[in-house]
Amino acid sequence: MFPLSDLLVIDLSRVLAGPYCTMMLADLGARVVKVEQPGSGDDTRVWGPPFLANESAYYLSVNRNKKGITLNLKSERGREVAPPKAGKVKLLGVPYKFSQTPASVRAAPPLLGQHTEEVLATLLGMTATEIASLQAAGVV
Repeated sequence: MFPLSDLLVIDLSRVLAGPYCTMMLADLGARVVKVEQPGSGDDTRVWGPPFLANESAYYLSVNRNKKGITLNLKSERGREVAPPKAGKVKLLGVPYKFSQTPASVRAAPPLLGQHTEEVLATLLGMTATEIASLQAAGVV
């Protein structure tokens, strides 16, 4: 069991500090859901070279162990889907000794929108009909 396994993190960050921070949380067991813009995703997906299978090495290096969804937060409908529907935010109250916690890569960085339906259904409790409606409207 990892020290942060009961923590859910919604990652709305992009570029350097945010993705790196949420990657460290994911390495320690937190469930991290990376939210990206439909169509293009995180800007860093195309930063390179080097590339591996059309993804930049930079993007791959800071987004491991995360679930990935696409969500258009510029649309009103997209903002309705975003937290606080994800539930209560938990805060860490005590420090951990990170040097005694082994890091591991449990999952490769997500493909653009790879977990959208899974996250909307399991974490936000949306029905297949609601998800299909968002897809039809171009929100996810």
